[in-house]
Amino acid sequence: MLRQAGVRRNDWFLASMQSLYITAAGPVVDQGTPLVTGTVDVAPFDQDAVIRALRADQGGESTFTEFCEAIWAAGTTSPTSSRIRP
Repeated sequence: MLRQAGVRRNDWFLASMQSLYITAAGPVVDQGTPLVTGTVDVAPFDQDAVIRALRADQGGESTFTEFCEAIWAAGTTSPTSSRIRP
């Protein structure tokens, strides 16, 4: 779907809940409600907690915001930064 919309890359910044889409027509930012404000320490990475959050999300047991909060608490800062494949 993103590729069909002309998106070449999507960079996600979890703490700010911001997604930057690089498109053929130029960059577009989607700004959500930040998870944190001010200066905060990032939690140590906890792979098991990330896996639990992914499984809960895949099982429909969490909202998108709850998923983001869980992976942030598990030390994830930028879950995706990828090129959209043609």
